[in-house]
Amino acid sequence: MGGSETRLPFWHSHYEIHHTMKTLKFIFNLISYLLLGAFGLVIIFTVASNQGVLGGYRSFVVQSGSMEPTIMTGDIVLIQSQSQYMKNDVVTFKNEEGRIVTHRILKADLSKTPQVFTTKGDANAVEDANTITQDSILGKVQFVAPKLGYFVSYARSPMGVVIFIVVPALILILSEVISLFKHARS
Repeated sequence: MGGSETRLPFWHSHYEIHHTMKTLKFIFNLISYLLLGAFGLVIIFTVASNQGVLGGYRSFVVQSGSMEPTIMTGDIVLIQSQSQYMKNDVVTFKNEEGRIVTHRILKADLSKTPQVFTTKGDANAVEDANTITQDSILGKVQFVAPKLGYFVSYARSPMGVVIFIVVPALILILSEVISLFKHARS
């Protein structure tokens, strides 16, 4: 009797399984390295910018809509200290309650020592209740990174640490354990 040849579906082929595993390993490793790299950049950028290492630049996550539409909630502002501040400069300062605020200078009274500034959020109907002095200004806004603050805030949260550190680390460890078992079997 003539026998008929039976072929296994492609997913049963040793070559296909090996090729699929190699591809999955590559994808998992790539994702792990990208997540670890992104988290590493967030940490480096945050530490460096808030320690004044980056040429005196500092960064802050905007947490309210008082400057919309110029600066939106969730944006990151990059500020740098200036020797002088003028009307219409957008500045970040520490208010009387100790909160960090980013608002626009409406009026600058340069005749007084120390200089006195009246500020207001672009979205606010009225100017800020208290004036500020140059000593309370941390810096002038030099750059706005739209919505990046949401990522930074999430990356700093416990769940963000799990997603950006623990998960990639586990994927890398699992990948290495699989590689060790494969080499031990051959």
